[in-house]
Amino acid sequence: MKRESKHPRFGMLNVWVLLSSTCYWAWFDESIFRPTFFVPFKGSEVFYSLYFIVTMVSGAVILLVAALNSKRVTSFLALKPYGLTNMAVALTGTLVVMLGASLMNLVVVLVGSVLTGAACSFFLLQWARIYSREGAKSAGILISAAIASAVLIDVFIIGLAPLFAAFFTVVLPLLSTILLVGFHNMVDDSAPAERVLSLQMIFPASRHRFFGLSLSLVASFFIFGLSFGFMQFNSAFYPTELYPFSSDTLLISRGITAFIIFTAMYFFPQRTYTVFRIGILVGIAGFIAVPFLSTLGNSSLVSGFVIAVGYTTFDIITWTILSELTFVTGSDAASTFGSGRFVVHASIIVGFLTAFLLLSNPQTYALQETFSTTVGYFLIVAEMLLLGENSALWTLIRTNSLPGQIEAPALEPDEHAGSYTVSSLAQIIETYGLTERESEIFRCLLTGRSRPRIAQMLFISENTVNSHIRHIYNKLGVHGLQDLLDHFS
Repeated sequence: MKRESKHPRFGMLNVWVLLSSTCYWAWFDESIFRPTFFVPFKGSEVFYSLYFIVTMVSGAVILLVAALNSKRVTSFLALKPYGLTNMAVALTGTLVVMLGASLMNLVVVLVGSVLTGAACSFFLLQWARIYSREGAKSAGILISAAIASAVLIDVFIIGLAPLFAAFFTVVLPLLSTILLVGFHNMVDDSAPAERVLSLQMIFPASRHRFFGLSLSLVASFFIFGLSFGFMQFNSAFYPTELYPFSSDTLLISRGITAFIIFTAMYFFPQRTYTVFRIGILVGIAGFIAVPFLSTLGNSSLVSGFVIAVGYTTFDIITWTILSELTFVTGSDAASTFGSGRFVVHASIIVGFLTAFLLLSNPQTYALQETFSTTVGYFLIVAEMLLLGENSALWTLIRTNSLPGQIEAPALEPDEHAGSYTVSSLAQIIETYGLTERESEIFRCLLTGRSRPRIAQMLFISENTVNSHIRHIYNKLGVHGLQDLLDHFS
């Protein structure tokens, strides 16, 4: 099975998706990470920390339930009244938060926080299903375009009077739902996803996994969320040399980064991995350069921007990876995204609480810059884990195409070939003891990739490819490519 086009399709259907999800991302920014609801009511800002924690905890619970019971959650998301129900929860939650802020009533704010967090996660799962329809092929450009477009709405909201800004934020879920209904009228969303690859083909069977994700992915997601949560508290309440931006400037930097990623991925769709890698490296370089740039005038703004590049790129990568996993395995988006985003949500909570405990203590506040620097290095570790592991998954994203589906009777003698056919690619890899790199090259051979093309895809020399192919042939007991195809395709 191969994807039909080498270029992303951005027709009317994807434009409809973009418009609808743009409203979601704008609402997500304004309702979670920017205290829009508290600005009109002086003094209510003291509730923001608790509001943020409760909202994130509520959302994390929904995501964990989705990971543990994905079939029921998916059935619920497929119901026609679902969109209207979730929209009602979102509207109610945000209005209740505003009411609590105006009355300075903590209990009312907490009730609104629970509803808002639950609605955010249900919307997230709904968009996960839509983004995953073509995996990384469309997910990356749709998400980056939606985030960039959402920032335009956020900037518009910034220019409004505080009360109007809060009420405009409340309307965003309504706009998103109306557009989402139009999308469902244009496409049949009831067709089940086709299972193409098993998780064992992507993550070696010998590795431990968390809800289908490799431990290196889980670790990178957790460290990213921890760092982001610390940064969220730090930038909102205690700006430092490391995080010099106000929340408004940080938001604009996020939009610029997302737009650059969208443009690069749209015009160079076969270079998705390279685009991501450059974004991550720019973020790392910016952070490392902070001590040197801090001695130069306003250069801290430059370092702050490139740090924002790293965070935004990482966020887009997590959505793209989870979309690709959902697509190639045919699994429920609720399961894949529920587990992946639960890790991110939970670690954001840990990072935010850690910053709150450390920076609210006068004795440890003096070490603020040291803490910020340490957390920044955590982000570098997360980025290295993300890019340095899971090579089979990155091969899928790099090539923007799928290996052919391989099916045959399980371990039954083949009278014509004089060998055994195997029921799945995972069994072939396990039965013949192929290494991770040999498994990648084996998949490429089965899909007709030439040796120079394999070398280009895997970023290794052609001589190395030839050496691995010789080892594959020896392990499989075949004498050439045609012999391999006759036995295993």
